[in-house]
Amino acid sequence: MRKICSCGLLLLVIILLFSSCKGKDTKYSSVYEKQQATYIEQLEEASIPKNANKTGTIILVIIGIVIGGIIGYFVWASPFGDFVVDIALESPLPAVFFYSLHFLVFISLGGFLGFKISNLFFRSISNEYINVETSFVFSQHDGEEIRTLIYGTSANEDANKHFLPRFSSSQEVQLTIEMKTSMLKNKIKKVSKYQQSPEILIPVELKISKGDNISYKYDGGIQKDYYTEESNSQGETCYKFFIKNNPELKPNIKFLFEPKDIGEVQIDVLYGTPEYKMVDSSCDIAQTIKFIEE
Repeated sequence: MRKICSCGLLLLVIILLFSSCKGKDTKYSSVYEKQQATYIEQLEEASIPKNANKTGTIILVIIGIVIGGIIGYFVWASPFGDFVVDIALESPLPAVFFYSLHFLVFISLGGFLGFKISNLFFRSISNEYINVETSFVFSQHDGEEIRTLIYGTSANEDANKHFLPRFSSSQEVQLTIEMKTSMLKNKIKKVSKYQQSPEILIPVELKISKGDNISYKYDGGIQKDYYTEESNSQGETCYKFFIKNNPELKPNIKFLFEPKDIGEVQIDVLYGTPEYKMVDSSCDIAQTIKFIEE
C-alpha cells in the first residue's frame, strides 16, 4: 500500500512539472503574436512603478494629515487656542464651528505638504516621451526620381524636405516608410530606466485608404511574419506591427502603388495605443498622395 501511495505521489509530481513546463513553452503563430504578448507584459511591468507612486503619495498625504492634526492640537492648547475660544464665546456662531475650522486648516495644510513632498520622491509614468522620425521615401522606377517627406517633432527644420506628394498616374510609385526612434530630451529625466530600454516595443498602426483607380501591394521591408493585415468594406487596409525603442534600428516597410487613372491614397500612421501613448502625438501622420495627369 505504501508503494502504491509513493508511486501515485511521484506520478502527481511528474504531471505537475509537465504542466508547468508546457505552460512556459507557449507556441505563437507568428512573430507579431509573440511581440504582442511581450508588449502586454511590458505594459504591466511599466504600470508597477505607477501604482507604487500612487501608494506612496497616499501614505505621505495621510502622514501629513496626522502631523497637521497633532500640530493643530498643540496650537489649540497654546495661548492662541484661548484666543480662538474667546472669539467663539463672543460670536453668535457655535463654538464647535471654530473648533472644527481650526483643525480643518491644520489638517489641510498637513495633507497639502505631504502631497508636495511626494512629488519630490515619486514620479508617475510619463506619456509621449519618445520621438519617431518617420520618412516617406517616394521613388518612381522609370525616372529614378526619389523624393522624401520627413515627419517628427524635430523634422520641421528643413522646409526643402516638404512637398505636395503628387505623381503622374502613368507611372508606378514605390513608397518606403522608414522609422527611427529617439528619446525626447525634455522627457528623459522624467522617465524610468525601464521606460528608456531599447527593448521597449512600440505599437504601430499603418492604415491605407485607396481610391478605386489605384491598386498597391506590399513590396518588402518588415517581414510578413512581423505584422498583421486587415481590410474592411470601405477599401481600407490596416497593417499593425511593432518597432523597438532603439535608435540604432531603422525598420521600414515598402509598398508599390500602381495607378490605373487619376486618384488619391490616404495614409495614416499612428504610434502607441490610447491606453499608453508613449510616442509624442505630433509624430502621428495623416498624408494624402495624389496621382494626376501630366
